[in-house]
Amino acid sequence: MPGFFSRNKNVECPLDQQTRLWMEYAFLWLIDMFGKEIIINKEILLPDVKHFPIRYDGSAATLVQTAEIVALQMDIDINEINLQLYKDKIHTVGSDTFTETNKSSGHHAAGLYFEKDEREKYDVFIEESSLQIPENMVALLAYGFASVILLRDKRTGSNHKFLSDLCTVLFGLGIFNANASFRWFKNFHSWGYESIGYLKQPHWAYALALYAFYRGEVTPLWINYLSPNVKADFKRSEAYINSNKDRIFNEEYKSPSKKESDDLFSGKWIGQYTYGKTYSEKYHGKSEPFTIEIEVVDGSLLGTCTEERLKNIFDEPAFIKGYVESNAIFFTLTYPFLWTAGKDGQIVANKDSPSQNVLYSGEYNGEQFAGKWEIRSVRKDKDGVYYDHSSVGTWSMQKQG
Repeated sequence: MPGFFSRNKNVECPLDQQTRLWMEYAFLWLIDMFGKEIIINKEILLPDVKHFPIRYDGSAATLVQTAEIVALQMDIDINEINLQLYKDKIHTVGSDTFTETNKSSGHHAAGLYFEKDEREKYDVFIEESSLQIPENMVALLAYGFASVILLRDKRTGSNHKFLSDLCTVLFGLGIFNANASFRWFKNFHSWGYESIGYLKQPHWAYALALYAFYRGEVTPLWINYLSPNVKADFKRSEAYINSNKDRIFNEEYKSPSKKESDDLFSGKWIGQYTYGKTYSEKYHGKSEPFTIEIEVVDGSLLGTCTEERLKNIFDEPAFIKGYVESNAIFFTLTYPFLWTAGKDGQIVANKDSPSQNVLYSGEYNGEQFAGKWEIRSVRKDKDGVYYDHSSVGTWSMQKQG
C-alpha cells in the first residue's frame, strides 16, 4: 500500500493547509526580496546581555540604545527614523497600527508607524509603558522597523501587517515577537493577557520552524528562549516539516481573489460567544448565541450583530467594523450604549454611557470562524485607585445559506 510506511502518517501540521502554504509562500517571497544571505548569515538575537548590553531602567535612553541595536540588525539607518514616545492609548483599525489598544486599556504595549514626514524621516511611535518590558520594546521596534522597510522599498500589499510580522523572523528577531504575541499578566489588581502583532502563536511557531529548517538547524538551542506554548508549537511544526521535507516550499499557494474572498465572507453568520476565566463562576463557560450580517469589500468589513437576549434592551443592532486578511478576521463590535450583566443575571442598561468595544479576532478553517474576544476597561479599586482590566472569552460562527 503506497505511503503505508510514510514517516508523516501521524504528524499533523499545527496550521491549516491554506495558512501553511501562504506562510511558506510569504517566507520565500521575503527571501527573494531581501536575499538569502540575510537569513543564513545573520545571527539570531537573544534576550540576554550579550546581544543587549543595556541597563534597562525604564528610561527613554534605553529605548534609543535598543533601537540602535535593532536597526543595525535589520540593516536600517537609524537616522531615517524619528523615534518618539507617547502616553495616551489609541484604538484604531487600519494599516498604520501594529497593535490595537484604546483609552480604556493600559496593559497593551503599543506602537505606530507612518510614512515619511516633512523631514524625510519615518515616524515610529512607541507607547511609554513598553519601556518597563524590554522584550516587548524589542518586539515593537522590530515590527515598526520591518514595516518601515516594506514601505520604503515599496514592498507592501494586502498582507502588509502579516508580512511585517514575518519579516522580523528573517532578520533574526523572531523570538521577541513570537513571545510577545500572547503573554499572560497578573498583578495586585487584575489579570489577563496582552498581545503584540497580527500573527498568532501557532503562526509564529511555524515561521520559526521554517527559519530553522532553511538555516539547516535541528532543534536549535535558541528555542529555549521561547515561551512554553510557542516552544511546544515549534516542536510540533518542526516534526511536521522534517517528516514532509519534499513538500515544504514546493507546493503551490493559490491566493483567492479579492472578490472570491469578499463573496465568501459576506453574508449571514450564526455563532456564539463564551465567557472566559476572567468572569465569575456564574458566567464562566456560559455561551450566548448571536447573528452577524456583514459585507466585505476589498477586505474591509462592515456589519451588524444581534443577540436574542438583548432584543428588549436595544432598538437597533450592534455595529461591526473590521477587516479580513487571508483567512484571519479582526473586528470591533460596538453596542448602541453601555450594558452589563448583573450578578443575578439581569441585564443592566446605561443609555447615557457609550458602549464598551468588544475586540474580536479569529481564523477561518474552511468551515467556520473561531477565535478570541476581549473587552478592555479601567476600573477603580476600594482605595479609589484606577487599574486596567481585561475581560476575555472565545467565539465561533458558521455561515448560513
